[in-house]
Amino acid sequence: MMKIILKEHSKQDTKISKAKKMARNLRKEVQTKERVCRFLQIQTKSQVFHHANIVPEQITRRTIADIKASLPFIAGSAKRLMEYELSLMYQLLHTKVSVVFTGIGLLVRFISVCCMIVAFISYHYLVDKNRLENSELILGYVLVSGAIFVDIISGIKLCFSDWLLMYIYLKSWKKYIPVLADRMSPEPHKSWSAYLSNKMNSIRDRILQGRRWSRSVSQYNMITLCLKLNRLEKWPFSDRVISKLDKDHIFWYFTSVEKKIEELQCLIFGELKEKSLDPSDAMKACSHRGDWALLRSKSYVKLQWSINEFHYAESLILWHLATELCYQDNDHTDTGKIICKNISDYMFYLLAKKPELLAPVLGNIWQIVFQDTLEEAKRFFSKHLVKDHQKACKKLSNVKPKYRPAEVKGNSSKSMLFDACRLANQLQSLGENRWDLMSRVWVELLCYSASNCQAIVHAQQLRQGGELLTFTWLLMNHLGVGSQFHEQQIKK
Repeated sequence: MMKIILKEHSKQDTKISKAKKMARNLRKEVQTKERVCRFLQIQTKSQVFHHANIVPEQITRRTIADIKASLPFIAGSAKRLMEYELSLMYQLLHTKVSVVFTGIGLLVRFISVCCMIVAFISYHYLVDKNRLENSELILGYVLVSGAIFVDIISGIKLCFSDWLLMYIYLKSWKKYIPVLADRMSPEPHKSWSAYLSNKMNSIRDRILQGRRWSRSVSQYNMITLCLKLNRLEKWPFSDRVISKLDKDHIFWYFTSVEKKIEELQCLIFGELKEKSLDPSDAMKACSHRGDWALLRSKSYVKLQWSINEFHYAESLILWHLATELCYQDNDHTDTGKIICKNISDYMFYLLAKKPELLAPVLGNIWQIVFQDTLEEAKRFFSKHLVKDHQKACKKLSNVKPKYRPAEVKGNSSKSMLFDACRLANQLQSLGENRWDLMSRVWVELLCYSASNCQAIVHAQQLRQGGELLTFTWLLMNHLGVGSQFHEQQIKK
């Protein structure tokens, strides 16, 4: 009987200890999230309120969603906040920084460095060098020195990580040595920890030029792809070479990178901010994929077929080809023209190389549409002996289809090539105003895919430097036009 009672008591003790451990872990997780939120508010507070010309104490919650209606918000400040968040998300999800910046983590790291230094000194003074050959002696020095060097480099990286800046700012010294901290503070209204955090942040920005994510968008173009594939297929044994090459190597050969995206980010911020001002527009923002931009223009009746009659993947390929044909016109270089080109090539890059980011909106037949359009474009360029990109675009622009391809071919082909020629002709008839309309359509296509992509997929992309799609998704949720806004409304 006593054994049974003791067993039951031990089981209860085990359950209680597990519950306490779970509560402790949950408390740590909540504290970590609170630290991140406080740090993000602190780092962007000075810039935001400087531009807005208002006193920080007048506002209680310093997030974009709460103050957007009362501030003429600057896109640069919003962009900076997004970069901090992306950096902290990467460090939290893909590094050991949350473990390192704990009492035990810092102690273990200190002991590790001390042990390596002791090992180096012991090797230098205690090892009998006469018994070792020169090569063995040098190898030993290289190994021990390399270990110390790697640890020093990782320590320097940690010193300039956003996580350490947050740790310094939130761990105020006034709690431990209040009198000394007040006297040492360089500015009376700031704590020493805040001053040190800001100084380290400015040094980090100078070294890394303020970059906390890739700040670039990959570019991929269907017409360029078709021309290069036609060129490759003329080589002897090209089929065997292409089949043996990895898919990533082929895409790398056809992919370029655009690093100047500041104007593109400002356009995205402006469009989302405009939608966020009206609650009804904010609620519908996730469902817009170009139709809202067309509806606000005078060309809705003429162009609505390009969005309403196709699935997302078909519309994306259609507008990608039409944008490329319009871009090759010899009209003046417009900011909207360059932005449209960048978003168009970026979205096609995601479709071709990273379809998992667009998976929720692509549908079931997008690969058939992609392949049929690619093959028809290759046949068209081979038939007309076109090898140059600009000539290829002009040749397609001269095509004036009298009938819709679907009316001629039916469902036998899903190619969007000649539909794109028709759309390009309609867009060119709009004159100079077409780039403003096209940029709005592309921003909606980008935001639609960003809001429908799963959060876990966005988080996985941070390992590769982050994507503009993730940046847009984060901005949408801050401005109250993302999927998170809809989830909150449903819960209410």
